Amino acid sequence: MSYSGIIAKLNNVRPHDNADKLNLATVCGFTVITSKDYTEGQLGCFFPSDGQLSHQMCHENNLYRHREANKDVTKAGFFEDNRRVRAIKIRGIISDGFWIPVEGLSWAGNEELKEGQTVTKINGLPICNKYVTPATEKSANKDPQGKDKKSKKQKLSEMFKEFKTHWDVNQLRYCINSIPKGSIISISEKIHGTSGRTGNLKKFNDLGWFKQTWNKIMPVKFQEHLYEYVSGTRTTILNPDKGDMGFYKGTTFREKIHQSFKKAFLRPGETFYYEIVGYTDTKKPIMATQEVDDSDIKKLYGPKITYSYGCNPEEDEPWRVYVYRITYTEEDGTIIELPWYQMINRVKDIGFKPVVELIEPFVYDGDKNKLWELCDNLSKGSSILDPRHIREGVVIRVETPSGSTYHLKYKSAEFCLLEGIQKNDPKYVDTEEIA
Repeated sequence: MSYSGIIAKLNNVRPHDNADKLNLATVCGFTVITSKDYTEGQLGCFFPSDGQLSHQMCHENNLYRHREANKDVTKAGFFEDNRRVRAIKIRGIISDGFWIPVEGLSWAGNEELKEGQTVTKINGLPICNKYVTPATEKSANKDPQGKDKKSKKQKLSEMFKEFKTHWDVNQLRYCINSIPKGSIISISEKIHGTSGRTGNLKKFNDLGWFKQTWNKIMPVKFQEHLYEYVSGTRTTILNPDKGDMGFYKGTTFREKIHQSFKKAFLRPGETFYYEIVGYTDTKKPIMATQEVDDSDIKKLYGPKITYSYGCNPEEDEPWRVYVYRITYTEEDGTIIELPWYQMINRVKDIGFKPVVELIEPFVYDGDKNKLWELCDNLSKGSSILDPRHIREGVVIRVETPSGSTYHLKYKSAEFCLLEGIQKNDPKYVDTEEIA
């Protein structure tokens, strides 16, 4: 749940088309709405949507809408008591975050802040953090039966040491300056689903001291490990033999997906990482239906959006699985990452679907502004898989000249706007955060 502010300059400052007292500007590739007092090239701190400012940050800068919480009670801002940073629409234009001049951080000390630096604390004083609803925070540490996840997760992690979680996917806005020139860039549609992973990996036996000693001195040894299929969510290892298949209580769809990978005969050492979209076997949407308040989005998609991705809740298996990554773990534990097209071909070979490629892979020339523009354009519009709902955004896969691989994400402004409205409900549980 990482989040931070970014020290960044205002670029392309221009008048708001429909508001005389406001300007528009571009920060880290995103449009923000600012005061007329701010100028081109001015240094400040950009807080992307889906964050939360600290109380001190709001208090010292008089950002609270309720004046009594501000340092100067004669001034009022526009932040509610929960201090959320979210995409908002003002006079027809979406502002995807909040920007404040760098002087707005001076209350925390005299630390010299440079462009591109990320900020969560200054001199130990909190500035911002990721926003999660109270219901999400509560669910993150509990399984569907309300039991603590930690002990169960630890035991399974010891048995499946080679079943690695997918790396954290950072926002493009945080990492664009560090993408090496010459990297191979692949861009696919970001789909709004729940994460999954399945592997045919070593399951290590707990031999105990006697069997360990026996193996050291005897020619016939107890088996230390065997290959077994294992599945999990983004962060949790699941136990399909006992019906423990994740957050969606009373469902069997993860168990059925697990069995479908077993039938596909994964090679020993293979791990597949994927997104599950559509509906559960109880006919409920895998991702919560979004209420649409924005008039422009409502005209295109109606008052509610269900991220169905072409799935039909009346089907026997009303979900789809889209694979975005495959690794191979060798006998010595070395992990090999399959390159983009090898991954796509392997996914098709076993009868599954890869994520949707939006553009041919290309070699990055180091022009970050061109990459920003490309990702912004590709993130807009309807989903390639289902025109009945918007596209969440894009995923950028980076294969560096040194051989490392990682993913970055870029969410569309429209999706961020809807997501921000959805999280106004404190009872809303973000399954992407807890899975």
